[in-house]
Amino acid sequence: MFATYRKLKVNPGSAAEVAALIQAEYMPLLDDVPGFVSYTLVDLGDDEITSIGVFQSAESAAEANARAKSWVGERLSPFVATPLDAREGAVLVNYLDTP
Repeated sequence: MFATYRKLKVNPGSAAEVAALIQAEYMPLLDDVPGFVSYTLVDLGDDEITSIGVFQSAESAAEANARAKSWVGERLSPFVATPLDAREGAVLVNYLDTP
């Protein structure tokens, strides 16, 4: 398994609007990446958001980050205060607490 990590500083007060755009527009693009497993977006406060995506292969993770960089540049530029920090790597520990 492989994961993507993305961090973005958004303009003050725009995290919720950015999250709505991600849900409506980026998630369908991500869902089409072969090997996509899961995606979580977190509001870190101070107008910072981060996401973790999980994929079955390194190629899938790299493709997802390429799509993210392109999409952020096209759709989120009015909301972005800093460039997107996007990385991917091998998952070393994966734990799911299931009932």
